[in-house]
Amino acid sequence: MMVLSPAYGRDYANKAAVRADWEADKDFIVASYSIWTGKPVNRAQLVEASAWASKAMPEQPQRVSIRYARLRRTLVIDIIQL
Repeated sequence: MMVLSPAYGRDYANKAAVRADWEADKDFIVASYSIWTGKPVNRAQLVEASAWASKAMPEQPQRVSIRYARLRRTLVIDIIQL
């Protein structure tokens, strides 16, 4: 599961605000340890990447974990291919 945090100094007080910006394709920063750590990414980019990944690992659910509220809370969102 990829861990993301808000980009460009944004933060959220509740899950609804996180989900609204996620659905609006706002950027989030990759916080999990990988070659993409520190890079911005949005929902549309991850949906495209998830479509490719589901072919390679069809049994693996595609999800992201978004940290918010000064990184103290977490919201897990399933990536749905459009």
